[in-house]
Amino acid sequence: MLSSSLIFAQNNISGSVSDEDGNPVPGATVVVVGTNTGVVTDFDGNYQINASAGDQLTFLVWDSHLKQ
Repeated sequence: MLSSSLIFAQNNISGSVSDEDGNPVPGATVVVVGTNTGVVTDFDGNYQINASAGDQLTFLVWDSHLKQ
């Protein structure tokens, strides 16, 4: 389960992606649906993307575990 917070400021949207424990998710892909516009979250799970009011965002996250 993921959570995302969004802050709308004109056409620049910023937010963060976190897991079910509230930990940031670095490397998640955030894409405006139906476009080629996308960004990747930083080390702290934060992102900024240009989108219009009413645009839908999709969040893609890979879950990998290192086994030793």
